[in-house]
This record gives sequence, C-alpha cells and structure tokens, in this order.
Amino acid sequence: SGTLPPLAPGRTIFADKVKVARALAEQLKPYCTSRLPALQKDVVLTLSGREVTVAISLANLFRGQDDSLRQVLFRPAADLKKKDLVKTAMMSLGLEISAPLASDSQASTDMFSAPLETRFHILKDKGRLVFPVRSVSLARAGLEELLEIYFAGLNQPLAFLPELSLLWYEVWLKESEKNGDSAARIKALDKVRNELTNDYNYAARDEDFHFVFGDRFGNEDFWREFAALAQQLGPLFMSAAGK
Repeated sequence: SGTLPPLAPGRTIFADKVKVARALAEQLKPYCTSRLPALQKDVVLTLSGREVTVAISLANLFRGQDDSLRQVLFRPAADLKKKDLVKTAMMSLGLEISAPLASDSQASTDMFSAPLETRFHILKDKGRLVFPVRSVSLARAGLEELLEIYFAGLNQPLAFLPELSLLWYEVWLKESEKNGDSAARIKALDKVRNELTNDYNYAARDEDFHFVFGDRFGNEDFWREFAALAQQLGPLFMSAAGK
C-alpha cells in the first residue's frame, strides 16, 4: 500500500509493528477467548420532551477466560489520553443501555447472562480503563444528558475541550477535597491556562483552533461555561476504575 518504505527500512519498521501488535494481543488475550456477534439496537430516548431514536452498534464484544462478557477496546499507544476516556465512556454507555434489551431472543439472553464491563487498553500493562456496567436507568440518564449537550453544541461551539476540560475536573476534584471548592476552581483554571501556553500545546497554535476558540479565551463568561461543562461531564467520562 506504500505506507512503509521499501527494502530494509520497511522490513525493520514492519518487524517493530509486529512486535507491538503481539505485545498488545498478549495483554488482551485473557479477555478475548471468543468473539461474540455484533450487537445492534435502536434505543428511544426522551430529549427536551421529544423522542429521539439512537442507533447503537457494538462490534467488539468478547467472552473472556473467566466466562465474563466484555466490550474490549484498545489503541497501540504508549500513553492514555483524555480522548480515550471519552470514547470508552461513550461505548460503555452503549453497552449498558443495550445489554438488557438483548432478551429479545434466547441466544441474546444466554450471551448476556454473565457480568458485563467495557475495557480499554494501551501498550503499557497499567494503561487501562475499566467501566463496569451499572443499571440501565443510570446509563439512559447519562446518554440523554450527553445528547442534550451534543445538540446544544450544534448551535455554537461548546466550551468543552477533552484534554483541558477533563484536566480541569481532575485538578478540581483533588483540590476541592483538601482546600474547598473556591480554591480548587482557581487552581484548576490556573493549570488549564498553563497548559494552553506551554510549548507542547500544538493545537492552541493552530489557526483553525483560534478561529473557533481563540477570541473566547479572554472572556470570563467562556471560562464559567468551561468550568460548568467540565464539572458536568467529568463524572460521566471519568468513572472508570482507577480514575
């Protein structure tokens, strides 16, 4: 396909990719004894008094060595990023809200008789997220909340940037337990502003990024909206074990 250089350099890179793939496959092996059929469901939710049908498709379902069913996600990367939290949380909501509906058939009932969870892995052995399945009512409420915010974002850019917003939530959560809410908000916002100005923040130096957000960073209303969304969505995206 032309994605690798020819001859020896290409063979060297390919060998490295194979090594990485095998290491990740070995890490996932206990959770992926057998692959299960894809799950597709239409779920009707109520948003602002109107019914909305959401089509959910889950293809990465596996039975593990312990006979538990899991949704297994992965990325061959060295570090967990906030986008991994967002994706895994959303896929976990899909499993939570769909699994109870699987009683439509005997085969599906058998499939979902074991405990459920969603896992996300990266290359490092400790780089993983685990979202246990909760009640369908909690999943429904979380998905409805998320979609309400999504539809609001179709009208104007939201003050939610996963890397920065979830960083704010992490700092606020930790600091509020020690120093109270007001001090925690100041510390969290300082941390976010430092991230915006450091040398590694390539996104903040991108012209398209500034076209959407650049003129809003000096507006205190933006930061109030930013903090409110971070506080609202943080628990939804960061409820995985260990986060």
